[in-house]
Amino acid sequence: MKFEPTVSVLLVDDDEQLSASIERSWDIEHNIEVHSVTNKEDGISAIRQENFDAIVLDIKCKETKNSIADESVGFPMLKEVVEFLDKNNKDTPVYVHTGYIDKKDEWQRNGLLNILSRDIEVFEKGDDLALITKMHSDISNSESNYLLNKYKKEYNILKDCISIDVAEKLLDIPKLIDQKEKYENILVKFRKIMDPILRKIGSSYTDGQVEWEKLDQFKQLQWLHEESKKDDILYSAALNSQLHLIRLAVNELGVHTSPKQNLYQPTENTLNALFLSLLDIINWFDMFQEQNQTPNTPL
Repeated sequence: MKFEPTVSVLLVDDDEQLSASIERSWDIEHNIEVHSVTNKEDGISAIRQENFDAIVLDIKCKETKNSIADESVGFPMLKEVVEFLDKNNKDTPVYVHTGYIDKKDEWQRNGLLNILSRDIEVFEKGDDLALITKMHSDISNSESNYLLNKYKKEYNILKDCISIDVAEKLLDIPKLIDQKEKYENILVKFRKIMDPILRKIGSSYTDGQVEWEKLDQFKQLQWLHEESKKDDILYSAALNSQLHLIRLAVNELGVHTSPKQNLYQPTENTLNALFLSLLDIINWFDMFQEQNQTPNTPL
């Protein structure tokens, strides 16, 4: 079985020799990139810093690199991982990979697997094909992985140039649109992506010409749009599209009009157009960084 494209899996297991073997065999035989760590501390850190397609955990695990592996570490780690994914609206598949498969019924009777918000499947070490087959199916059905693959270019631009938190907000927007979330909540996500982009552009480009931080987002874009008419570094078409849609957003949200207009909900087509325009701006931002030779240093 071959995955296309290559998927990324986090493996948390204190057995370094087994992890190295899994890394090699899953890569060669199944086109799966495995990132392995030996302890809870490094595992939680990796999950917060990277977006994996699936997560595989051993219940008997170390707290830190130099501690002793114990079941008392694995279950709190599993709970923390699931809570982090839920909090960030991710349906990333999570599995238990253990050498103590005979304890599965005991864990369920004791409620250790039932306190979680999702069902966790347990696989025995050595039975990799069953785990990989299930993983393949779950990854294919994961909305989070679908969105990450669809918007991977823009996601990576934000992650590399700004932060992973801002990149994650990009993937939230299509979900909120699909869930028919309130327009105000969608616009909050939108602005939280645009603010650091504009702040970084302003700090590297305006050169003291304007008091950048005192301008609101609309006026910042307006200033850049005017500059784009006389500077090839800036991409006029994307800015023009973005300005138009922000103007619509301001009007529809009723920021400068009567409170009654705050009840207005734009159509799904308008929201999708706003999102597509945001993707344009992110790609334009990447081009701006290259042409302006701005270092890709996360904020």
